[in-house]
Amino acid sequence: KDNGLISIALNPYNTRKFPVSERLTRENAHYYYGMITHHAEHSLPKIARKIPFFGDMNKGLDDQADELADNLGLPKIAVSGAHRLQDIGTAYINSQRISAKNTEEIMKSLKNILRQKSFGVKTGRVPTRGILDWGLTFYMGIKELKENPSLCE
Repeated sequence: KDNGLISIALNPYNTRKFPVSERLTRENAHYYYGMITHHAEHSLPKIARKIPFFGDMNKGLDDQADELADNLGLPKIAVSGAHRLQDIGTAYINSQRISAKNTEEIMKSLKNILRQKSFGVKTGRVPTRGILDWGLTFYMGIKELKENPSLCE
């Protein structure tokens, strides 16, 4: 029973952000309405997996999730992450069949769309420079907080 929610499997190979294993994803596949197989932030080449902090932003993670979704028979979902305003709309799913009469109808429509795989997927990548700029800013902010914990008070 889904308790009225729509559960989407995270990419189990993006372990830094989402510590979900492939084993758990396989065991719980029957609960999911889809799997995130395209993340706009994964714009770096596969070789980037060796770079600290940025390693989990490589296209290879999406390739692995894409194959797993096929094996599990799950619809493939694209997301943008949108940590910056200019990244909104880089990747998403789209359907013209959503009923918006009330909350229950919206949820029912979304579940049917996902079950029937009757939606389009817009895949796009955040430019590599944008990922590096965002990552470096985030990294420097964390470093500053560790060096000056009083900033959190």
